[in-house]
Amino acid sequence: MKTVYLFTALYLIQNVSFGQNEKVEIKIIDSIPITKEELYSRARAFIAYSFKNSKNVIQMDDKEAGKIICKGSMTPSSKGTFGMTYQNNVDFTLTIDLRDNKYRAFISELYHTGLGFDKEYAGGAIENDKPSCGTLFIPKKDWAKMKEAIKNEATIYLERLKQAMLKESKPDDF
Repeated sequence: MKTVYLFTALYLIQNVSFGQNEKVEIKIIDSIPITKEELYSRARAFIAYSFKNSKNVIQMDDKEAGKIICKGSMTPSSKGTFGMTYQNNVDFTLTIDLRDNKYRAFISELYHTGLGFDKEYAGGAIENDKPSCGTLFIPKKDWAKMKEAIKNEATIYLERLKQAMLKESKPDDF
C-alpha cells in the first residue's frame, strides 16, 4: 500500500513541477524614421487587410498612447505521425506599441483550440509540455511539431507586419 502512495505522490509531483512552463512570446522591434502617427496608420492598415473583420478583433485602440491590441486566430498546418497533416486552429493576441521612429509588436497567448473543425481535440496553451486533450489524441511528438509550426506561423505573421510597416503611403491621384 505504501508503494501505491509513493508512486501516486511522485506522479503528482512530476505533473505539478513540470506543468508550469515559460510563456511563449514572439517579438519584433524595429526602427523606421517616421512619425508615430504614420506608424499607427500603417499598423491599422495591416490589421484591416490581415483580419476578416478588424472591428471584431481590435480589443484596444489608443492612438494617443500608440497602442493597439488585437485578438485573432490562424490555422497553421503541421506534419504528424505517419505523414498525417494536422490543420491547427490557434487563437493569439497581437500587441503593437508605437513611438516616433520605432515600433514593437509581439504575439502572445498562443492557444491551440482544436484540429480542423474539431474543437474536441484542443492542445491548449502552447507552453504545455503535453496537449490538454491528452497524448492519446495528439501524440507528444506531434504536439512538439505543432508547437513549432505555430511559432513559425507567428514569426511569418510578424514578418508580414514588418513589411507593411516599411511600405510608404503613396499619395492618391484620385
